[in-house]
Amino acid sequence: MAKNCEVCGKKLGLFNKTILKGDKSLCCSDCYGKYLKGGGTEFDATVKSVKTVAIDGITVFDQITLSLPIRTIDDVKKYLIKYRTAGFTSRENVCKGKFDFAFDFLISNLSSDEGIICVLITSNFFDDCRESAMFNNDGVLIITNKKVAYCDAKANYDKHYSKIVGIDEAYSIQRTKTSYGFDAVLLKTKTESICFVPSTSIEINDIINLIDDAIKKIISQSKTVVVNNTSPMEELKKLKELLDANIITQEEFDLKKKQILGL
Repeated sequence: MAKNCEVCGKKLGLFNKTILKGDKSLCCSDCYGKYLKGGGTEFDATVKSVKTVAIDGITVFDQITLSLPIRTIDDVKKYLIKYRTAGFTSRENVCKGKFDFAFDFLISNLSSDEGIICVLITSNFFDDCRESAMFNNDGVLIITNKKVAYCDAKANYDKHYSKIVGIDEAYSIQRTKTSYGFDAVLLKTKTESICFVPSTSIEINDIINLIDDAIKKIISQSKTVVVNNTSPMEELKKLKELLDANIITQEEFDLKKKQILGL
């Protein structure tokens, strides 16, 4: 008896079917391909998830909710799946718990006022961009509101490699190639530099934009914190001086006044 895809209803042939491990249901290779393109894995696939991608055009990641900034291993895993910052094989290993040591190590070293805002998996990491100091192990790179930190995925605290780079305004990020021909990301600050090969499901330029946006957001927030140390009355006084000097308009003054007073 012929069977049909439980997503689109297409008749399934001998080689045009996939059994989802999530609930043992059948779907055609086209619908399953759409699910994988959205970032799903056979370890968490269900017909409901596939239908969301195939029919509504919404990836499974849009159904995932997580708390930002991240401070739990559960939310780290949700981030990697939601934003596809782990490749297909890496996602399998995330599901199997192979990165739990690195997640736990990085989270345990967060300060009380620190949270993770970006996470990605790497396949190679170069200490100070020296390929002689290349770490071939899969690893985890995080960006917090204070630093960029890396930890390899070795499963013990005695034998592992980790690195922390402080974030400052004098940073640059760009695409580069290793001598082995791998596409890599090069991140430089005033005092240090790191280079790594991402293991993700998105293009390397998108990874660069993701990291760049995260760091810019951190720097912008740090500037805002400094501004907020000024009392509202002092800010209004300075704002009035700008208005009197015709540097800003009355409309700009009124708008900024409402923002300062929280109106």
